[in-house]
Amino acid sequence: MINETEILHTQRVVFVVDALCDKVINIELAVDLAAAMQSQLQGLFIEDIDLFNIASLPCSREVCLTTGEPRTLSIQQLQKRLNSMGDQFRQLLAQKAEQSVVQWSYTTVRGRKQDLPLGDYSDADYLILEQSTKHLHHSTHQSQTKRILLVEDHSPNLYPALAVVSRKLSTANLELFIARTPSTNPMSEQENIWRTAGALPQQRHISIVNPNQVEQLLTNRADFFDYVLIARTTETTLLKNIIKWSLCPIIVVGKSQPMAH
Repeated sequence: MINETEILHTQRVVFVVDALCDKVINIELAVDLAAAMQSQLQGLFIEDIDLFNIASLPCSREVCLTTGEPRTLSIQQLQKRLNSMGDQFRQLLAQKAEQSVVQWSYTTVRGRKQDLPLGDYSDADYLILEQSTKHLHHSTHQSQTKRILLVEDHSPNLYPALAVVSRKLSTANLELFIARTPSTNPMSEQENIWRTAGALPQQRHISIVNPNQVEQLLTNRADFFDYVLIARTTETTLLKNIIKWSLCPIIVVGKSQPMAH
């Protein structure tokens, strides 16, 4: 393990979870990204400030899972549960990172997950926002095809990140949706390399979508995505909205130089 001071001055992958993430399912992806770019891995547990605001209200109640009865919710009870969840996340982070010989650190902060890409963690090379597994949909394409949305920008790390995600999904066919204004030459060299890189019998398909279609794509249950990749330099309103709309993990990519291969 390394300390917080060291990790603030080096390349880093920040993997973010909060109390809504009842299962941490993308920690291997975070470890793989950190290993691929030879960087540090930082686990970040968010104590959602809105939960504390709710718990401070005199009318706040919670439902006991064992009895089904409502009971008073206090800030002290909330903090105790968050501490327990954070400890479990830290132990899992340590186990997975050390198995892959990846240096790691762990931090807890009080705030809102959606604010991180624009705040203290805006300089992270990769900011992976884990989402609640309660939001994951089950579809007939679940075991056969995985869908990835890439909001195009000029960040050099977008396609290396896509390559790591694609390797994680190597047993499924892949549909890549690229959000950009359509042009007369929609297929770039990077896109063509990705399309033809899959191992047989994996099929890879690319669709170009207009950025104004992103909200519809992200909120339509029939066309949900398994991952969203977006650059930190994306227009602020679109970046915030994608975090709000997405029910799948989001990878926010920074502006640094691309990872070594």
